[in-house]
Amino acid sequence: MVQVDLRPFFQSDRYSEQASLLARLMLPQIANLDAFEDLYNSVPWHNPAEMAKITRGLKGELFYGLSELEKREGSTSSSSTPTATPIGHTGAQISKEELESMRDTLKAELKFVCTKVGETTRKNHYPKTELAFEGAFFDDCDLSHAVLNGADLTDAQFQFVILDGAHLTDITGFDTTF
Repeated sequence: MVQVDLRPFFQSDRYSEQASLLARLMLPQIANLDAFEDLYNSVPWHNPAEMAKITRGLKGELFYGLSELEKREGSTSSSSTPTATPIGHTGAQISKEELESMRDTLKAELKFVCTKVGETTRKNHYPKTELAFEGAFFDDCDLSHAVLNGADLTDAQFQFVILDGAHLTDITGFDTTF
Protein backbone atom coordinates (compact mmCIF):
# COMPACT_ATOMS: atom_id res chain seq x y z
CA MET A 1 0.00 0.00 0.00
CA VAL A 2 1.17 3.50 -0.86
CA GLN A 3 0.83 4.97 2.66
CA VAL A 4 3.51 2.62 3.98
CA ASP A 5 6.03 4.58 1.90
CA LEU A 6 4.58 7.97 2.87
CA ARG A 7 4.07 7.41 6.60
CA PRO A 8 7.70 8.18 7.67
CA PHE A 9 7.61 11.39 5.65
CA PHE A 10 4.57 12.71 7.56
CA GLN A 11 6.83 12.97 10.62
CA SER A 12 9.75 14.56 8.78
CA ASP A 13 10.52 18.23 9.38
CA ARG A 14 11.79 18.49 5.84
CA TYR A 15 9.20 16.48 3.88
CA SER A 16 5.98 16.41 5.92
CA GLU A 17 4.20 19.11 3.90
CA GLN A 18 5.07 17.48 0.56
CA ALA A 19 4.03 14.03 1.80
CA SER A 20 0.76 15.40 3.10
CA LEU A 21 0.05 17.20 -0.18
CA LEU A 22 0.89 14.09 -2.19
CA ALA A 23 -1.42 11.96 -0.06
CA ARG A 24 -4.27 14.46 -0.46
CA LEU A 25 -3.82 14.45 -4.23
CA MET A 26 -3.73 10.67 -4.36
CA LEU A 27 -6.74 9.95 -2.14
CA PRO A 28 -9.47 10.61 -4.77
CA GLN A 29 -7.66 8.25 -7.16
CA ILE A 30 -7.55 5.26 -4.80
CA ALA A 31 -10.05 2.62 -5.88
CA ASN A 32 -9.64 0.33 -2.88
CA LEU A 33 -11.64 1.26 0.23
CA ASP A 34 -9.20 -0.30 2.71
CA ALA A 35 -6.21 1.46 1.12
CA PHE A 36 -8.17 4.73 1.00
CA GLU A 37 -9.12 4.53 4.68
CA ASP A 38 -5.60 3.55 5.70
CA LEU A 39 -3.99 6.46 3.86
CA TYR A 40 -6.70 8.91 4.97
CA ASN A 41 -6.16 7.93 8.61
CA SER A 42 -2.38 8.40 8.18
CA VAL A 43 -2.61 11.98 6.92
CA PRO A 44 -2.08 14.69 9.56
CA TRP A 45 -5.30 16.71 9.11
CA HIS A 46 -5.35 20.24 10.56
CA ASN A 47 -9.07 20.96 10.32
CA PRO A 48 -12.37 19.73 8.86
CA ALA A 49 -12.10 21.95 5.78
CA GLU A 50 -8.94 20.09 4.71
CA MET A 51 -10.71 16.79 5.26
CA ALA A 52 -13.77 17.84 3.25
CA LYS A 53 -11.68 18.99 0.25
CA ILE A 54 -11.14 15.33 -0.58
CA THR A 55 -14.85 15.02 -1.37
CA ARG A 56 -14.46 17.36 -4.36
CA GLY A 57 -12.20 14.91 -6.19
CA LEU A 58 -14.33 11.94 -5.15
CA LYS A 59 -17.46 13.74 -6.38
CA GLY A 60 -15.94 14.27 -9.82
CA GLU A 61 -15.04 10.60 -10.12
CA LEU A 62 -18.46 9.52 -8.83
CA PHE A 63 -20.39 11.77 -11.22
CA TYR A 64 -18.27 10.54 -14.12
CA GLY A 65 -19.12 6.93 -13.24
CA LEU A 66 -22.81 7.71 -12.75
CA SER A 67 -22.92 9.51 -16.10
CA GLU A 68 -21.35 6.53 -17.86
CA LEU A 69 -23.75 4.12 -16.17
CA GLU A 70 -26.70 6.30 -17.15
CA LYS A 71 -25.55 6.27 -20.79
CA ARG A 72 -25.58 2.47 -20.70
CA GLU A 73 -29.10 2.13 -19.28
CA GLY A 74 -30.58 2.24 -22.77
CA SER A 75 -27.76 0.29 -24.37
CA THR A 76 -28.55 -3.10 -25.88
CA SER A 77 -24.93 -4.21 -25.84
CA SER A 78 -23.64 -6.74 -23.34
CA SER A 79 -22.99 -5.21 -19.92
CA SER A 80 -19.48 -6.63 -19.94
CA THR A 81 -18.56 -4.82 -23.16
CA PRO A 82 -16.04 -2.11 -22.28
CA THR A 83 -17.01 1.29 -23.64
CA ALA A 84 -15.74 3.98 -21.23
CA THR A 85 -12.32 5.36 -20.44
CA PRO A 86 -11.76 6.26 -16.78
CA ILE A 87 -10.83 9.81 -15.81
CA GLY A 88 -7.11 10.43 -15.77
CA HIS A 89 -6.33 7.21 -17.65
CA THR A 90 -5.71 6.47 -21.28
CA GLY A 91 -6.26 3.33 -23.25
CA ALA A 92 -7.91 1.00 -20.75
CA GLN A 93 -11.66 0.66 -21.10
CA ILE A 94 -14.09 0.12 -18.23
CA SER A 95 -16.97 -2.36 -18.21
CA LYS A 96 -20.38 -1.69 -16.67
CA GLU A 97 -19.51 -3.97 -13.75
CA GLU A 98 -16.29 -2.07 -13.12
CA LEU A 99 -18.19 1.24 -13.21
CA GLU A 100 -20.70 -0.14 -10.69
CA SER A 101 -17.87 -1.28 -8.44
CA MET A 102 -16.18 2.13 -8.80
CA ARG A 103 -19.47 3.84 -7.91
CA ASP A 104 -19.91 1.71 -4.80
CA THR A 105 -16.32 2.27 -3.67
CA LEU A 106 -16.53 6.02 -4.24
CA LYS A 107 -19.80 6.24 -2.30
CA ALA A 108 -18.19 4.33 0.58
CA GLU A 109 -15.16 6.66 0.49
CA LEU A 110 -17.43 9.72 0.52
CA LYS A 111 -19.35 8.32 3.47
CA PHE A 112 -16.08 7.60 5.28
CA VAL A 113 -14.82 11.19 4.81
CA CYS A 114 -18.14 12.71 5.83
CA THR A 115 -18.25 10.52 8.93
CA LYS A 116 -14.72 11.65 9.85
CA VAL A 117 -15.76 15.31 9.43
CA GLY A 118 -18.76 14.62 11.68
CA GLU A 119 -16.62 12.94 14.35
CA THR A 120 -14.10 15.78 14.29
CA THR A 121 -16.67 18.57 14.49
CA ARG A 122 -18.53 16.87 17.34
CA LYS A 123 -15.31 16.65 19.41
CA ASN A 124 -13.80 20.06 18.65
CA HIS A 125 -15.09 23.52 17.94
CA TYR A 126 -13.37 25.21 15.01
CA PRO A 127 -13.33 28.84 13.90
CA LYS A 128 -15.29 29.47 10.73
CA THR A 129 -12.08 29.78 8.71
CA GLU A 130 -11.52 26.07 9.36
CA LEU A 131 -15.07 25.19 8.31
CA ALA A 132 -14.77 26.33 4.69
CA PHE A 133 -16.68 23.56 2.93
CA GLU A 134 -17.00 25.25 -0.46
CA GLY A 135 -17.81 22.68 -3.13
CA ALA A 136 -17.78 19.76 -0.67
CA PHE A 137 -20.01 16.76 -1.30
CA PHE A 138 -21.47 15.05 1.76
CA ASP A 139 -23.31 11.84 0.93
CA ASP A 140 -25.09 9.26 3.08
CA CYS A 141 -23.58 10.08 6.45
CA ASP A 142 -24.26 11.30 9.94
CA LEU A 143 -23.44 14.90 10.85
CA SER A 144 -25.85 14.93 13.77
CA HIS A 145 -24.68 17.11 16.65
CA ALA A 146 -21.76 18.37 14.56
CA VAL A 147 -20.75 21.92 15.44
CA LEU A 148 -20.72 23.70 12.09
CA ASN A 149 -21.32 27.27 13.29
CA GLY A 150 -20.02 29.78 10.76
CA ALA A 151 -19.34 27.16 8.08
CA ASP A 152 -19.13 28.32 4.46
CA LEU A 153 -21.34 25.98 2.43
CA THR A 154 -21.02 27.75 -0.91
CA ASP A 155 -21.72 25.16 -3.62
CA ALA A 156 -21.59 22.36 -1.05
CA GLN A 157 -23.97 19.45 -1.59
CA PHE A 158 -25.71 17.35 1.03
CA GLN A 159 -27.39 14.12 -0.01
CA PHE A 160 -28.97 11.77 2.56
CA VAL A 161 -27.10 13.48 5.43
CA ILE A 162 -28.43 13.33 8.99
CA LEU A 163 -28.21 16.79 10.56
CA ASP A 164 -30.31 16.22 13.71
CA GLY A 165 -29.05 18.45 16.51
CA ALA A 166 -26.27 19.92 14.36
CA HIS A 167 -25.20 23.45 15.28
CA LEU A 168 -25.76 25.52 12.16
CA THR A 169 -25.75 29.18 13.19
CA ASP A 170 -24.13 31.85 11.01
CA ILE A 171 -23.84 29.51 8.01
CA THR A 172 -22.83 31.29 4.81
CA GLY A 173 -23.37 30.24 1.21
CA PHE A 174 -26.34 28.09 2.10
CA ASP A 175 -28.47 29.68 -0.62
CA THR A 176 -26.24 28.08 -3.27
CA THR A 177 -26.21 24.68 -1.57
CA PHE A 178 -28.48 21.89 -2.77
